[in-house]
Amino acid sequence: MNTSNINLELQEILKNYDDVIFDTCAILSSGFIPLLKRNALKVEQMHKHLLLHSAVINELIRISRTPENDKYELSKETLYILKALEMKKIFKYIGNNRNLKLADQQFLEFVINNRSQNKILVITLDNDLINDILMENELESYSGNTITVMKITDDGFLNEVNSMPKNRRAESHGKVDYLKMFNLDNTNTDNN
Repeated sequence: MNTSNINLELQEILKNYDDVIFDTCAILSSGFIPLLKRNALKVEQMHKHLLLHSAVINELIRISRTPENDKYELSKETLYILKALEMKKIFKYIGNNRNLKLADQQFLEFVINNRSQNKILVITLDNDLINDILMENELESYSGNTITVMKITDDGFLNEVNSMPKNRRAESHGKVDYLKMFNLDNTNTDNN
């Protein structure tokens, strides 16, 4: 994965995007609170909203109810922080909180459905989600705005991810046995 080494402030780049959305791992990262401490007032002054998908909130609630999870205490505190910042209109909740689909799936649906109208910035640390989102930019059959993905650093700065990681599952090594792929026996194959 190719991530830039340029530390960006959220307030500097916010004006370039219609939607800025955080996923669960970014919110639970050590850089989330420092990022907000430096940028929350500016976000409020700009009258912009940072987006939180209801699937992320549901995931935080689930973690906050699981004492054996190592993010248990952090998720409880984060929910209080997010509620306070929502009251100041810094965060805006989107999505259906009763949707039972996985958080990443709902997150991707939002990005796919909105990229044709909006310039979207996704802030995440989830490499699988990064890969899936950046693959959306490569689709020939679906036009729309390029989706930008950034990682949050431990210090609360943002670094742009500007290339997809290799999809190891797509790599091929040697000759593929297509009959075996379909659980077919290859001992009796005539070309008649």
